[in-house]
Amino acid sequence: MDAWTTELRRWPMLIVLIIGQTSNILTFLVLSRSKLRKNTCSLYLIGASVSNTICIFVALFYFPLSTGFGYSFPSKSRILCKLLPYLYYSTLFLASWFILLACTDRYCSIHSRVFIRRFSHINIAKRLLVLLPLFTFLAHIYILIYVDWIQIGQCTFLTFNFLLFFYIYYVVVYAFMTPILYVIFAVLTIYNVQKTKRRVALAIRRCGSVIPLPKRQQTLNAQLLRMLLVQVNG
Repeated sequence: MDAWTTELRRWPMLIVLIIGQTSNILTFLVLSRSKLRKNTCSLYLIGASVSNTICIFVALFYFPLSTGFGYSFPSKSRILCKLLPYLYYSTLFLASWFILLACTDRYCSIHSRVFIRRFSHINIAKRLLVLLPLFTFLAHIYILIYVDWIQIGQCTFLTFNFLLFFYIYYVVVYAFMTPILYVIFAVLTIYNVQKTKRRVALAIRRCGSVIPLPKRQQTLNAQLLRMLLVQVNG
């Protein structure tokens, strides 16, 4: 039984991490093409892919090697003891926030108010692509302080109070609040789409015709929306 448990800790997690890493790399290669880089949603999804790539790479050393193969990198070095948890959790949260930005961007891009549509602008996306990682790594710098060796070869949280705070923070922000915001912006986006269709139908009845988006742009928006849905469901 113990042998089966050990094998389950090794290979399934390792396979999932490899598949996830491959998916992130392919997503980055597709979205980094020159035509797609001009789209705000593409930039946010690129940010999420890069964050997930770093997160999975760190997780490879942080979880399966220690639980399945009995080799704990954090226990071998004080620097790795602090750095691996810091990078893992920072990029884990960063990826979810980039996806949230992509959801927000889709909502803003089809809003009826010009003021809100301005938030779906390439210059704003480029700024957030830099500012959000800076904010995230600064916001999680406490991990570098409260994770350390408690004795030689044993890496863990220094106090129980911080451990309790961290898991509450993890559940509230990552597992609870962020998915709810995904759902909220998804519902609002669908509402805006339906509202836009009604306005277009009304304009056609009044004027006889409207100027539609270029076919290529419509196809690109539909493809990005499908990619965003895959990221959210993942």
